Amino acid sequence: MFKLNTNLTKRSKSVFILALPFKFSAKFVVLFLGLLGAMTLAIQQPMFNVKKLRFTMERIKLLNLLAIIVIVAFPFWANSKSSDSTVKKIVARIDTTNIDNIIKDLSGENPVVVEGKEYVINNRSNLYMLGKMNPLNPIAAKYVYYKFLEYGYSPNYVEVPYHPSYPDIKLETIYAIKLGRVSPKNVIVFAASHDSYSIDSIAPGANENASGLSVVLEAARIFSKLETENTIIFVSFDDMNNTGSGASHFVDSLENAETDQIRSIYPDIIGNSGGEGTIVGSSDTVKSKNLIDDFIYISNLLDLNTIIAGITKSSSSVSFPGNNNEDVYFHRKSPPFPPFVKTKDDTFGNLELEYLHNNGRIAIGTLAYIAGVIDSTLTLQSSNPEEEIYLYPNPTESKLTVYNLWSNSSEVKINIYNTLGERVGSLEVGHLQSQTIEFTLGAIFAASS
Repeated sequence: MFKLNTNLTKRSKSVFILALPFKFSAKFVVLFLGLLGAMTLAIQQPMFNVKKLRFTMERIKLLNLLAIIVIVAFPFWANSKSSDSTVKKIVARIDTTNIDNIIKDLSGENPVVVEGKEYVINNRSNLYMLGKMNPLNPIAAKYVYYKFLEYGYSPNYVEVPYHPSYPDIKLETIYAIKLGRVSPKNVIVFAASHDSYSIDSIAPGANENASGLSVVLEAARIFSKLETENTIIFVSFDDMNNTGSGASHFVDSLENAETDQIRSIYPDIIGNSGGEGTIVGSSDTVKSKNLIDDFIYISNLLDLNTIIAGITKSSSSVSFPGNNNEDVYFHRKSPPFPPFVKTKDDTFGNLELEYLHNNGRIAIGTLAYIAGVIDSTLTLQSSNPEEEIYLYPNPTESKLTVYNLWSNSSEVKINIYNTLGERVGSLEVGHLQSQTIEFTLGAIFAASS
C-alpha cells in the first residue's frame, strides 16, 4: 500500500512518504512460467552431437530473448484502456445533483455539519490576511476528508507548513487511493483544490474551484465501487489560489515513490464558460500528447454540447518531471478570467450548469478511459436494483441509452421527468434482454399518450 508519514512534528519537505507496491498479475505469472517451462524442456533435449547442441543453445537464446521481450512489454500491455461502451457506462453513473450539492456545501449555499458542528463555508481562502489563518479553510478540508470516508476509502489528512515565518499556519492535503489491480505502479492523480480566493471580504469560490473539486469527489464516489488496472489517487490541495504551492509537498513525495508512470488531471474553474470554450493545457504539450489526445477522444465520443476548444501550454502545479509522466490542466480558456471569479459573486447561482456537468463528464470519462476499468466489476449485483440502471445522456433532449448492469432484472419501467420534476412520459419495458438498449423520447411520449 501507499504509506504516509503523518508525524506532523516534522518540518522537512518530505512530509509525505508514499510507497507503491509491485504486483504480478496472474496473466504475467502464467506467461512467465510457461516460458520457463519451455526453456527447461529445451535444455532437457538429448544432445548427441555438436550440431544438436548448437541448435539447442540457439533455441534457449531465442526463448530467453522472448522472455525478456515479454517482461519488458508487459507494463505496456497491462496499461490498457477502457472500451468506449465502458466509458459511457461510467459517465452514465454521474449524479449531477451530487455535483451541485457539493458545490453548494463548499460555497456557503448549504450549511454543513463537520464533526458535530454546523458551518457555513462561504470563504475557503486559506488566509484572511498575511499571517492570519482562515478557520473555515480547514473545515473545507475536513469536509473533503469525510466525503472520502463516506465513499468507503481510508483517506489521509495531512498538514504541511505554510512558510517558516508562519509556523502556526498549515496547509492541508487530503487524498484517497484506489489501488490498481494489474499495474499499481501506473498512477493517475485526479486532483483539485479546496481553497478559494477573492478580492472581497468573502470568497465563496463556487467556480474557483469548488467546480473542479466536486468532479473529483464525484469520480471518487463512482470509482469506489469499481476495480481498475491502474492506481488512482484522488486529491484535494490547499493554497492553489494564493501562492500556488499547495501541491508541492505531494508532488515531491510522489516523484520519489517507485512508479512506472504518473499521469495527472487537474480540473479547474470549469463551471462558467463566459463565452469561451474549455481547453486542455499542459506544462509540456509534447510530452503529454497522449493524455491530451485521450481528452479530445473522450470529448468527441461523448458528443456533448460542450467540446474541447483548444490546446495550450500552461503551467500546472500538479506536473511531474520524467519523460514518461504526463499532465493535463483542464480549464476554461483564459485570460480573461470567467465572470465573477475571485469575487464575492462567485456563487452557485452564477454557474452555467450544463457547461459544468459536461466538463465533469469529459473529465471523469477520460479518467475511466485511462484507468483501465475492469469490466467485471461493472456487473456486480446490488441490494438496491434501482441503482443498477444507468441512463445516458442524462439529461437528454432526444435519444436515451439504458444500461442494464445486472443479469436477473425485474420488470423495468422508464419514467421521464422535466427539469421541474414533473413526469412527462413513461414506458413499460419489461425484462431487459441485453445490457444496452436505446430509446427515443418520441417513442416514450407516444407510448404515454
